[in-house]
Amino acid sequence: LGYDPATFHTSRDAVLSVHMGDGARRIVESQSEVLRTGSTRSVDLKVRRGDGSICDIVLMSQPMRDDEGRTVGFWGTMQDISARKRAEEQLEKLAYYDPLTGLANRALFQREINDSITRCGRNGGRMALLLLDLDRFKEVNDSLGHAAGDELLTKVAHLISRVVDSSHFLCRLGGDEFAIIMPEYRDVYEVEKLAGALNAAVA
Repeated sequence: LGYDPATFHTSRDAVLSVHMGDGARRIVESQSEVLRTGSTRSVDLKVRRGDGSICDIVLMSQPMRDDEGRTVGFWGTMQDISARKRAEEQLEKLAYYDPLTGLANRALFQREINDSITRCGRNGGRMALLLLDLDRFKEVNDSLGHAAGDELLTKVAHLISRVVDSSHFLCRLGGDEFAIIMPEYRDVYEVEKLAGALNAAVA
């Protein structure tokens, strides 16, 4: 990881401190499973390198036993899987995100709407679905060309993104169609308010 052995002391706390998010907890849980079951466990983690950059690793742990078969420690390997993680993220982006606008696409929308309906059915909650399309969008493509149409769609996506917040799910269904899922809205007025703000932003 590029830490200077002259200044980095490999105490338990120091080693755990280089792991991002809940990584330290997940290591402890993984190694507790090794102790409990005697089997090998691996966990994917994000860690901070000595130069401050972040990388992805897989940490494999297995029990170290004494002559009588008692577990007295751990040994294992740490492998840098940053390139693999980047490839996986790129594949997910291609599968679930619109390359033009960067918004979620129809496939991810289908998954999200199914999850939302299931959640509402289970918890007795409610959700709202807003569907938007652009009037006379075909005329833009026909008169100014598809490059202009793409530019318009990108701009509209940016404007809509500035209106919705992190609790809303925004996607481009395709063409000039967009959808927004509002989870757990308080009343119809809240939905109408968002619809009005969207219309005003795009206008």
